[in-house]
Amino acid sequence: MASKNLTTIDRLRKILADVGINPLTASACKELAIKVADRVKKRTRLGYGVSDSGERIKLDSLSPRYIETREDYSENLSAATRARRSNLTATGQMLDAIEGKGAPSKVIIEIAGRRTGELTGGRSRATNAEVARYVQEQGRTFFALTTSEKKAFAREVKQLILETVRKRL
Repeated sequence: MASKNLTTIDRLRKILADVGINPLTASACKELAIKVADRVKKRTRLGYGVSDSGERIKLDSLSPRYIETREDYSENLSAATRARRSNLTATGQMLDAIEGKGAPSKVIIEIAGRRTGELTGGRSRATNAEVARYVQEQGRTFFALTTSEKKAFAREVKQLILETVRKRL
């Protein structure tokens, strides 16, 4: 007996499964997850976060003194960042650790791994996820999707489903 509380996507998934079509395979979901993770990284590296209302907002600029410190230790920065650009962490490791993973009908974005060191070369005991949690608690939300990013993701899922159904018909 089917539940009346199923979401639209759950009902669609059940209909497609009944006719032997599964567009949200693990590999398809992994591909979607990597795209979403890359969007979050790119937006954040460009200096933008996400407001509580889902809008893209500019992250605070770095202070001149902190820029100077980052320039002094530039060899410890991620290859994907610059000393003058705010990327939420001293070295950029946290953004490098954002990964997209897929499972059947699941898109998973996570911040993995341990930090390899601090800006000045010392050891770090914090995980990348702990640093991300701290940054977000300070009001610098980045590990979320903007309203427009959510809409783009929904369009990509819809397109994937339509392409799979067309191939099978």
